[in-house]
Amino acid sequence: MLKVKLRDVEFKNPIITAAGTFGKGYELADSFDLSKLGGIIPKTITLKKRAGNPFPRLVETPCGLINSIGLENDGIESFVKNTYPVLKRLPVKIIASISGETIEEYVELLKILVLETDIEVFEINLSCPNVEKGGEEFSQDVEVLTDLLLKIRDVTERLLWAKLPPDVYGIIDRVRAVVSSGFDAVVLSNTYRATYVDVDKMSYSLAKEHGGLSGPAILPVSLYIVKEVKKAFPDFPVVASGGVFSVEDVVRYILVGAHLVEIGTMNFVKPEKVFTLPDELATYLHRKKKSLGEIRGYLIS
Repeated sequence: MLKVKLRDVEFKNPIITAAGTFGKGYELADSFDLSKLGGIIPKTITLKKRAGNPFPRLVETPCGLINSIGLENDGIESFVKNTYPVLKRLPVKIIASISGETIEEYVELLKILVLETDIEVFEINLSCPNVEKGGEEFSQDVEVLTDLLLKIRDVTERLLWAKLPPDVYGIIDRVRAVVSSGFDAVVLSNTYRATYVDVDKMSYSLAKEHGGLSGPAILPVSLYIVKEVKKAFPDFPVVASGGVFSVEDVVRYILVGAHLVEIGTMNFVKPEKVFTLPDELATYLHRKKKSLGEIRGYLIS
């Protein structure tokens, strides 16, 4: 009833945990049933180990959270040697997220993962707003973006998702590049560049001054982006992300065409909630007497 198929890969349901919000992917395995989820995305992997940005790097706002983590991770060598052997034993589909500072880094990362793991799906992170260098720079120029995507596509026939920055005005051209490059889906989208100020200290709340805003504040804007992209590319799969805190939010994204929905900030606030969403979605569909396929894109015409 809840299964979703993208090309030759089947997901148990459309609920996916977003990169950077679920640790290395296995920390909650002893506390919750990971098999309830459609998939999990561990921390984004980079070629070399990253310490991340200085503290403080998280701040709450009235309607969300601003993070400036800076892609902290142990690097590809540690992922292959230490993390993946644990992940591959989990009863849930694993999606790997990768980020590089150059085209060559992206290609090398993917080659290593294809050679050393059986991971079926890769999310190419082109949209982290709180690192000095990274994929977001590539996404600013459509020609450069296309060159990067084509070189990545040449590495493997496995599923590739491009995670783009939340650009309301230039998103259609960027998604067109994703489609023309032979990718399998686009992820829309990531956090929004933002800052916050501590009035008592009379300073920025984050050491890096700015970071990425997530949480309920971004849901309406992200929903708009997904809607616009699906109107322009009705047959191209979208993985939606941004501000989901309830099954109603999941349904909102599916109604405007999303195939899968990533859950992010909610995992920090209510880590148990993501595991209830599949059953809540099934209940909603039963109440409406509709299948998942029947409500997907219901509002897109």
